Amino acid sequence: MTSKNEAFAFELSVRELLLFFRLLLGDLFGLVLFIRNPTEFAIAVFENVTIVLSILIIAIRVYWSIYCSCFGYLLYHLRQEYDSMKAKFTAYVSRT
Repeated sequence: MTSKNEAFAFELSVRELLLFFRLLLGDLFGLVLFIRNPTEFAIAVFENVTIVLSILIIAIRVYWSIYCSCFGYLLYHLRQEYDSMKAKFTAYVSRT
């Protein structure tokens, strides 16, 4: 049982190491691109930022629409419950 855990831990550490080198290589590539052509580097960064912002805005809009629809559904049922309780209270007060 421990050999499986050790093998999994080793595999995980190798994956993390490969990811680290991949990120380091990407940073070095970005640095070389910046040194060779700063304008192209700025355009690439701007494009990546706009893509990330677009995805973020879409995610916020989807979340907000889901939130509003669920919240509206809840408010509708709360309003029905309030009207029901109000009618019962009015009937009780009018009887006494």
